[in-house]
Amino acid sequence: MASVLAGKPNPGLLQTVDLDFVKPEKLKAIEFGYKGLIGRKLLIDFNAYFNTYNDFITGETVRPINNTSHKGATIYGVQAQLTGALPAGASVGAFRPTTNAPEEVTSNGVGLGLTYQLPKGYNLYGHYTYSTFDVQNPRPDFEGGFNMPENKFLIGLANRKAIGDLGFDLNYRWQDEFLWQNSFAHGIIPAFGVLNVQRNYPLKSIKTVIKAGATNAFGDDYVTNAGGPFVGQMLYVSLTFDQFMR
Repeated sequence: MASVLAGKPNPGLLQTVDLDFVKPEKLKAIEFGYKGLIGRKLLIDFNAYFNTYNDFITGETVRPINNTSHKGATIYGVQAQLTGALPAGASVGAFRPTTNAPEEVTSNGVGLGLTYQLPKGYNLYGHYTYSTFDVQNPRPDFEGGFNMPENKFLIGLANRKAIGDLGFDLNYRWQDEFLWQNSFAHGIIPAFGVLNVQRNYPLKSIKTVIKAGATNAFGDDYVTNAGGPFVGQMLYVSLTFDQFMR
């Protein structure tokens, strides 16, 4: 097998690889957290983790050196491309076997959630997440596939009985841009922010809560993964039956 860089082939850049059977990856993890109530008004939820991977399982794109066949169809190899022996419109076949990466991979993250009880039943809440990973001396074609933004947060204000039995929940969440990698597609996911609005009212006579709201209110369409669909706005109405409602 031989790996090929994008663009016009350069024989000097080709490397033959022998892929071994996949082994279980090894993970060393340190995790800790704290959750507690301070002054009967402030709820704190904190967590952190530090992970180290060896024999990290990932995918690698490779191409055959010589022509092969599958179900009667010819899969042209790198030699045919280098010598110009490819038929018109043909291309070099690619494979994505699963393999263990020789690099050591580390991932670290921190999460902090806060909820503060304000007067008259109002609650101010929010959480922030930091996630990152690092690779020691990565190869040019290394694919981590962690697919998560480094920074994201949410902040909101809610009251179950703001005016009589009429309640609401208003929150805004944001995440920064990040690199998405998988076997389907690679790409940069742009940063985006989303405003969500919800009103709720209990129908006590039938033990049901009616909720009406909008997600991504007033926002632009956004994507969460490379090759995925755009997400727009959504308006909804829901009924939730609660047999224990008083």
